[in-house]
Formats: sequence, C-alpha cells, structure tokens
Amino acid sequence: MAEYLFKFRDIKPYDQVGDQVLRRAININREEGIELEASDVAFGEAALSYICKTQVKATTLNRRSLSLGHLAA
Repeated sequence: MAEYLFKFRDIKPYDQVGDQVLRRAININREEGIELEASDVAFGEAALSYICKTQVKATTLNRRSLSLGHLAA
C-alpha cells in the first residue's frame, strides 16, 4: 500500500519511519517480482469506499436517534 500511495496518489512519507516503510515495501515488491499497477488496489479502494459509506450511514442514524431521544422522555 505504501508504494501505491507514493506512486499513484503522490503521498510522500513525512518522516524517517515513513521513508523506511516505503523503501521496504518497494524492495519486497521488487524481490517478489511484483510490478505495481494503478489498478492493483481496486479491490481495496472499493472496500474502503464501502466502509466509509457504511460509517456515514451509521453516524447519521445515531445522530437521528440522539436528536429524537428527547421525544421519548
């Protein structure tokens, strides 16, 4: 994921640990013969999109429940 974010989303590490994580990810992919393509994380992006949508719905429902809670009292 670190290599994908760097190559395709232009997200750069902001500290030494981030640099190390990125270098390690690139080295592991190279050792495994993996050439990362932009579409390689489509599944992960779809999953994140689903999770975000689900969280927004849950938050909205919780807010509605809280705002209607005073009516039951």
